[in-house]
Amino acid sequence: MITDALTHITRDGQWYGTSLNASLDSLLEAMQRDNVDMAVLAGIPGADDDGLILQCISSNPGRFIPVAGVDISLESDALNIRLEQVKDAGFVGIKLHPRLSGVPVTHPEYRDVTRRAGQLG
Repeated sequence: MITDALTHITRDGQWYGTSLNASLDSLLEAMQRDNVDMAVLAGIPGADDDGLILQCISSNPGRFIPVAGVDISLESDALNIRLEQVKDAGFVGIKLHPRLSGVPVTHPEYRDVTRRAGQLG
């Protein structure tokens, strides 16, 4: 089995001002072409793409592993709420993005958020 460890899609298929095609159809075509059985479909922190990812998961059973983008710069209470929402929605992991969150990967908050996410399962 071949699994792509990190993929992203966008609602409109545009990829942040580039000519890249970030549509679900393009991703599925690439997976078919390259004999990829499954892919981690990860959200981008701050992009509000949870619904899109969950929709793709339900319309393509067994093809994607849902991972939610989480903005680590959120205040502690808001971050806890976000982690609970992610779990309740059915995501199996979180994607933290130091550059987009503006928080260096060496910041202690990464260890704390990873621990909290692990406690939630």
